Order: sequence, then C-alpha cells, then structure tokens
Amino acid sequence: MSKVVEPERVHMRDQIRYCGILLDNKNNRPICRLHFNAASVKYIETFDADKNGVKHKIKNLSDIYQFEDALRATANFYSNA
Repeated sequence: MSKVVEPERVHMRDQIRYCGILLDNKNNRPICRLHFNAASVKYIETFDADKNGVKHKIKNLSDIYQFEDALRATANFYSNA
C-alpha cells in the first residue's frame, strides 16, 4: 500500500459489524472492510471505482495478501480523485 499512498493516510475505524480501512479517515473513501465478527467465517470486502463492495471469504489473516492489487487500485483511485 505504501507504494500508492503514505501509510499515515490509511486509518482503521472499528464499526459494530466490520472494521473499516479508510483513506484519509473519510467514510467516502473505503479501501476495504474486514468482517471478522463470526468465529467460523471471515470476509474481506473490496471496493470498485463505483464503491460497490464485494465480499471475499478468507480462512486466515494472511489471505488478505491475495487482494493486494485490488486494495492498491482502490487507494490509488481515491488518491488521484
């Protein structure tokens, strides 16, 4: 992510149903959401340019690396907007 935006611009905001990862701590710039509330099923939600979210089931935290390109693309889109 630091290849696209400075790490200081990335913020975490814990919500009741998910953990939001935001650019510049703004709700209108979600990079992803982490749905870790259920003990057995975990999801990462990625966003496209229209801010449509897509949930992806993951088994463990390291599975997030599979979505590196999507996360960078989203951060890059907001950074250039």
